[in-house]
Parts: sequence; C-alpha cells; structure tokens
Amino acid sequence: MLKGQKIEIYMIYHDDFSYDVKGLFGFHKIENAKISCKLIEECCINDYLSIEKKYPDWSIQEQGKDWPDQIKENHLKITEKSLNSNSKRKKINL
Repeated sequence: MLKGQKIEIYMIYHDDFSYDVKGLFGFHKIENAKISCKLIEECCINDYLSIEKKYPDWSIQEQGKDWPDQIKENHLKITEKSLNSNSKRKKINL
C-alpha cells in the first residue's frame, strides 16, 4: 500500500444457525452456531484446485512456500500483542 499497490479483500459469509452439539452426556442446543473459517477456507481451496489444478497464489503454506520476512515480522508483532492483551471473549452459555 505504501507503494501505491492495491489490496482486495473478499469475504464469504454464512448466517449463524442453531445446532445440537454432542457433549459428554448428551446434546446441547447451541444458538448462533458458526461454521469454522478454516472449514470455509478448505472448501475454497478444494474448489480452486478442482478447476485450476494448482493451489491459489494466496495459499502460500499449501504450496510449501515460506512467508516473506515482512509478513513473518508483522505476524510476530500481532501474536505478541495478542498474548499480552486481556481477552474479552465470553463463555458459551449452555
């Protein structure tokens, strides 16, 4: 972006849904359940592979490539910042 390059971001959105999740002693009705973003990514990669017969350019790890140094450095900064912050996640009410 500093060099006038353009970044495009695309998103696939799935509505939340209700689902019975199996616990140790039975099922629990979960409202506002979500599909894992990793699952969606895997589906997108499989769709791309089925047509192009190769991994997409944005799928660096699946191609067996290493991240560029700048991305690794920024990832480390974000990870360190995340580890040092207080989580505001809420527990699921069953």
